[in-house]
Amino acid sequence: MMTRAQKELSAALGTLNDSNGGVVAQVESANNWLTHSLDKRENALDALLHQLNTYVLCFWIPLISTAALVIGLIAGMGIRGCMDSVPAVSATPTPTVVQTVPTPEPQDGGGPVGNPKQQLHSQRK
Repeated sequence: MMTRAQKELSAALGTLNDSNGGVVAQVESANNWLTHSLDKRENALDALLHQLNTYVLCFWIPLISTAALVIGLIAGMGIRGCMDSVPAVSATPTPTVVQTVPTPEPQDGGGPVGNPKQQLHSQRK
C-alpha cells in the first residue's frame, strides 16, 4: 500500500513539475506575462511623462511668463496714471517767501554800518 501511495505521489509531483503543462510551468508563464505587462505600462508612463514635461516646458512656461509681463506692464501703467492724475498744485513746490532784513542804523561814534555798496553810495552824497 505504501508503495502505491508513493507511486501516486511521485506521478502527481511529475505532473506538477512538467515543463509543458505543469503548475510550475503555468506559474512561470504567468510571472513572465506579468513582468512583460508591467514593462509595457512603465514604458507608456515614461513616454507620457516625457510628453507632459515637453508640453509644460514648450507651452505653459512661456505663456505664464508672457502673462506675468503683461500684468506687470498694465499695473505699472495704472500706477503711473494714478501718479500723473494728482493735482498740479500739490505737485509743484511751494514758493519760498523771502523776507528782507532791515539794516542797522549807524552808531554815533563809528562810521556807517551796512552793505559796502550802501557805504559807497552814502559817501558820494
